[in-house]
Amino acid sequence: MALTLKAFKFVRRKDKKKHLLSIVPFLCTFSNAIFGFLAMISAIENNFTLSAYCILGAIIMDACDGRLARALNSCSYLGFELDSLCDAVSFCIAPAILLYQWSLNRMGMPGLAVLILYVSCGLLRLARFNVDTRNTYYFKGLPTTMAAFFITTFILYDEWILRSPLTWIIQSNYLLLIIALVSWLMISPLPFPSYKKNTRAFNVVCMVTSIITIVCTLQGYPFLFLGSTAYIGNGIIGSLIMYSKRFQVLKFSDQ
Repeated sequence: MALTLKAFKFVRRKDKKKHLLSIVPFLCTFSNAIFGFLAMISAIENNFTLSAYCILGAIIMDACDGRLARALNSCSYLGFELDSLCDAVSFCIAPAILLYQWSLNRMGMPGLAVLILYVSCGLLRLARFNVDTRNTYYFKGLPTTMAAFFITTFILYDEWILRSPLTWIIQSNYLLLIIALVSWLMISPLPFPSYKKNTRAFNVVCMVTSIITIVCTLQGYPFLFLGSTAYIGNGIIGSLIMYSKRFQVLKFSDQ
């Protein structure tokens, strides 16, 4: 009897500890939304750099919550839905407000229209991801996280962009086209790489990349801008190669 009671207390203590650990991913998820809210407030106050860094903070929290939930074996439908709601705040609405305050408010209705398109496509992308239960190694459409990341780098490196041959990309007319393209990519069928598989090699790569990112950011090098551009370019070029191979196979089979 005493042994059974001791075992019961041990299991109960273990369950309580597990319950406390399961709160950690939720804290990261809520931090994601909090950073998104702070990004909106900073953008409204015309503190664009701080707003951009808040969105980066939301991206980091978003990357951590899922990995922590899987590592602690505390994945749940509640956490899944909550994550999408927080992503809508931080990666759909917050970047749109930042872009509007930073540049597109001078464009009038065209600027407002393209931001409405961005928010709508981002929300549709999140909803589609929720109902797609297939566990694959790629994303169908550009993730909202990477879309927000790419846009945020325009603000972080605007001075570098102005001194480079790429200065045209932050001119209002071209910026409208870029945001429209990013919006379409989010709801497109194009596959983009997914790095959700938590392996030791991947973790090492993440650590090295994080160190390089911090050093480059402190030194003023546009590592984040080039990295996000490379990711999007990789998805587009990879898709074109894949579709061209399929076309060649179909053409050969018809012959």
